[in-house]
Amino acid sequence: MADNLTLYDLGRRGPENTCWSYNVWKTRIALNYKDIPYTTHWVNHLTLGPTVKALGVKENPPASAGPPVSPYTVPIIELSDGTAVMDSAAIASKLEELHPTPSLHLDAQLEAEVDSVVRAAALPLVPVYMPCIAKHVIDPSTVSKFKAGPEKRFGVSLDELERTKGGEVAWEAVKPAASNLVELLKRHKKDDGPFLRGSQVSYADFLIVAFFEAARGIDPAIFERLVKMNPAFEELYAASEKWLQKNT
Repeated sequence: MADNLTLYDLGRRGPENTCWSYNVWKTRIALNYKDIPYTTHWVNHLTLGPTVKALGVKENPPASAGPPVSPYTVPIIELSDGTAVMDSAAIASKLEELHPTPSLHLDAQLEAEVDSVVRAAALPLVPVYMPCIAKHVIDPSTVSKFKAGPEKRFGVSLDELERTKGGEVAWEAVKPAASNLVELLKRHKKDDGPFLRGSQVSYADFLIVAFFEAARGIDPAIFERLVKMNPAFEELYAASEKWLQKNT
């Protein structure tokens, strides 16, 4: 087993850093589920690149389609031997290799299915949560760099995006994707348990729970409205809360 594992995460403004990143929450939940000890090294949008480059991590390849991918992203884990792994999916595989029990029950096909549905649900809410991150979550010194990505992607300022597509417009737009997520939570069930496979939790569940918990880290009001869209969301979240306690 690997000791002294370090998790690289995005910090927040205020006196105490707590996790708010969707992708990092995927890894945090896996670490907490497996009860793997770790410490967090906090970075921001300005220090991320130099910090990760110093670890010797290979850059993310350019995206062949869709929005551009940053060369360096979180989460990253650094093992006691100095090995660093970037990307939540690659980290999950590494954790399963090093700490096989309890199993994450990795299933690439199911995880891809979940990822697609969660992304479809997150996209309409960009005008709700992205401005909130810029205004209330990240260090003020990093706001301009943070805004550059979504503003280039959508072709308007975050303020304009919030004004035209935020609020009730966004919540109405997310309803079809939320319905698809409800159906997905039913499709693979083997019993009446709260997880995708019923009573058996898996890493695929953590992709959904990370979406909910990231929303809570950004704005509890977003989280409350999101999980209350369907009882299945509340049940899944409640069943996973024990793996959300360590968020620093």
